[in-house]
Amino acid sequence: RGKKFLLQGVERICVIGVGKTSLEACRALESVLGKRLAGGICLDVRGLNDDSDNDNDRRLRKINVLFGTHPFPSEGNREATKQIIDFLSGLTEKDFVLFVISGGGSTLLVQPEGMGVEDERKALKTLFAGGANIAEMNTVRKHISRARGGWFAKHAYPALSLSLIFSDVPGNDVRVISSGPTVRDSTTVADARRMMKKYKISLPEGAVFETPKEAKYFKNAKHVVFISNKVALQAMADKAKELGWTSQIFSDRFQ
Repeated sequence: RGKKFLLQGVERICVIGVGKTSLEACRALESVLGKRLAGGICLDVRGLNDDSDNDNDRRLRKINVLFGTHPFPSEGNREATKQIIDFLSGLTEKDFVLFVISGGGSTLLVQPEGMGVEDERKALKTLFAGGANIAEMNTVRKHISRARGGWFAKHAYPALSLSLIFSDVPGNDVRVISSGPTVRDSTTVADARRMMKKYKISLPEGAVFETPKEAKYFKNAKHVVFISNKVALQAMADKAKELGWTSQIFSDRFQ
């Protein structure tokens, strides 16, 4: 996309992938980075019910592949998330992290405090049943996990990082996509509690906490929307023109 990131002084390049596209994206990054890649972790939603007999389709050479449940969280998601946090917490200013963030990350990145995974599962079911939109749901979810709402940036600090974000959210708000694990959050505990009141959700007092707001954690955390609904819409418009039709892109954020 024309952006350059200087890697002077970087000793290790690592990859962390989270979401529905992470396995294939991490596979591609392994190919692109080659020997420069030191390692990493991929957390995808696939594999649990995969009928493929070829385990090699679900393995990477240098990146540890983990699988979690979706659309509801599980203990397995929490354990996998803890592995990622431990990995990030061991990085230094001489490390560079390539994050791949895609849809499904909000469910995968489970790291509660003061409550169990089942509490989050019940809260999410209530939000679904109440008709909450993705921004409302993720406002709550960012404040009940130490892996969403910018927490990955804090855990990785002081390492340099670049997030390649695959958007499945209308409007492509990077703070909403997968609950923005590497992006400075603009919502507050008060916003989360307002959503909880609106949808009649009750959680233990200590289970709802503030997301990282200190600017230093995000100074070296860059991000780009790598692909979004706009790409698909433009491809359809281009094809329509090729076929001789007149078309117009109505909206990329209709919901």
